[in-house]
Amino acid sequence: MDNSEQEGVSDTIVVRPTLCWPPIFWMPDYWAESAREYQWVTPATPLADRPYLEFEVSLDVTLGEVLVAACQAWGMVEGPHMKKTGAKLADEFCRFGFVRIPDDEGGIDEQVGYKWPSTIRVVRDDGSVENVPAMSVTFRELLASSSLGLVEGDVTRPYVYPVRPQGVTSVISDFSHISPDDVKAVYAGIDHLARREASRILHRVGAPVEMEVRQIGETSMGPETHTDKAGGIRGWWRDRRR
Repeated sequence: MDNSEQEGVSDTIVVRPTLCWPPIFWMPDYWAESAREYQWVTPATPLADRPYLEFEVSLDVTLGEVLVAACQAWGMVEGPHMKKTGAKLADEFCRFGFVRIPDDEGGIDEQVGYKWPSTIRVVRDDGSVENVPAMSVTFRELLASSSLGLVEGDVTRPYVYPVRPQGVTSVISDFSHISPDDVKAVYAGIDHLARREASRILHRVGAPVEMEVRQIGETSMGPETHTDKAGGIRGWWRDRRR
């Protein structure tokens, strides 16, 4: 990449975590009292009325880091009971979904949320596909998997759903339709627009102080050509970069 191209490169994207359901108080002091502020959010709450935040993130930041940062900004943090038992905020995330337009504009069907999986289908650079614990998936991987039809919804608009369920769903699918050339083209499109060596960034848009980044544990495509796929994600990226 020459200097003129680098001047137009953005190393970050803007991610908008949106509250799906507020935390459940399994007991009165399970969560901090500040978490009660958002108890008015229900499955029927229209998308336009749901609380959301915006974060500027580098591509190596994980989904889990953004979800935890959103909860901390909203005051949805560990209460006395969680602290006493050693429970962590990150452990409360067990189902993962992303905003779907126009499906979610009038609210979210509870049955849809209950079926959200605990893992995300991730395509690796070598073309292999794995079901990976969602909290550890990076936004680079999310963008690539979304481009290849492995993730439903807008991956830059993850739902914040800090509710520990009785059971969760894992995704099992046939990935034979994904070719190594498709994967190579998609990752090339992503990496063309972000320098891999850039510093890790997780910064709340509009907030005066940069947040510390903490590591959190461990549709099918149409008949486009490989070049079309790489070019398509470049255009998608330019609409979201800052």
